[in-house]
Amino acid sequence: MSKKATTSAVELLQTSRQIAKNEGFNKINIRKVAQQAHVTVSVVYNYFTNKDRLISATFESIWEQFFHHSQNVLNYDSFDECLQRLVTTFQDSQQAYPDILIEYLHFMHHQAIQELNTHMINTLTIALQRQYRNIEKILHTVSPNKFVTLVVNNIVLALANHDPLVILDIVKIITKS
Repeated sequence: MSKKATTSAVELLQTSRQIAKNEGFNKINIRKVAQQAHVTVSVVYNYFTNKDRLISATFESIWEQFFHHSQNVLNYDSFDECLQRLVTTFQDSQQAYPDILIEYLHFMHHQAIQELNTHMINTLTIALQRQYRNIEKILHTVSPNKFVTLVVNNIVLALANHDPLVILDIVKIITKS
């Protein structure tokens, strides 16, 4: 096997994303990425100090791919439409990367993911407040932001457990209010 003289972190992440897509995140490792990118292991270590950093960077790049494109789409006045788009984006990401939502639960504390989540929660909260002017009275003791956070987390958990009926129930309950 011939080794390329140089490669970039972007190329290595593309290789790692391909492994995640085809085999799952648990199959990503330094040696496999090096082998499939046709570089030496030391080249991968130049960009990623260990396997965890490689997997983390891979996850973040995938998550940003799906949610960066949907940031403009999530700017709805209707909470219902915004929530439906969010569910569709989660489903699309899961279809492309079957274990992405399980990995999301592992990486949700990472700064890049937290920033995307904050944007997502804020967008949904604004849409909720626009659609339901007196939402604070309806929710009583829970802030709209906390409510939206609970909704999103429940949707992720339901999707991660591959239970689309639960998601439909959550969306129906919320949009019925």
